[in-house]
Amino acid sequence: MLIRWAEVYANTEILSPIDRETWRQIAETSKIGPSSRVIELASGKGAFGLFLARNFGCKVEGFDLNPEFVEYSNGRTKELRLESRARFVNSDVRELQVTPDAYDLGVCLGALYAFRAEGWERLMRAVKPDGYVVVSDLVCKKTPAPKEVMGVFFEEPGLLSTVQEARRWYTSRGATIVREELCSERAWLDYYDLTKKMLLKIAKSHPATDPVQREVEEGLREDTLLRRYLAEYLDYVTFIMKKV
Repeated sequence: MLIRWAEVYANTEILSPIDRETWRQIAETSKIGPSSRVIELASGKGAFGLFLARNFGCKVEGFDLNPEFVEYSNGRTKELRLESRARFVNSDVRELQVTPDAYDLGVCLGALYAFRAEGWERLMRAVKPDGYVVVSDLVCKKTPAPKEVMGVFFEEPGLLSTVQEARRWYTSRGATIVREELCSERAWLDYYDLTKKMLLKIAKSHPATDPVQREVEEGLREDTLLRRYLAEYLDYVTFIMKKV
């Protein structure tokens, strides 16, 4: 990929379409408090982890492959004076060694598809018995969906195409679903408005013949399809689960 993720998300700390109220619901449902430990995989720019540390007093450890995101997250941690409660580490999830049964909550919002089996295994190993695991997934509301929807939104091998498939995947691997939160259409559009704005800005900063323009076009095509098919075919579900 020629466009850096840090460029695409330069104007936002939120790297997936999710309502802020869902963040609070995650914390309250999983009973997070000052004595709690949280592990987050693909922690991005640290927004969710810092929200938990700031509002619920818990200790958060975030891991992300992108060094720019990790640097930003630790910078925000210092600005908010949360160094005693949060830290972010540059690490490949597939190589991450976790302490077994050490965390009250394990989280991966919007990125588990990139390392699904390995990421799930690490979350389940890290979380205590009867602890909570939270994952957000893009799913298809109904099938069959148009080919362009499947080709753009479900082309990655780790994606689960329907909510029923996602439920079966998690519950067959040691989790009980406690609550499901759907992303609102407003949150979807707010997220895509921000990324579209940055893609257009990136396009203007490169010559028309630059290979970057092709990646911009692909991103804008996804934006167009999202707006066309969101209401009928797409859902973004946050599964709040308990380890059993």
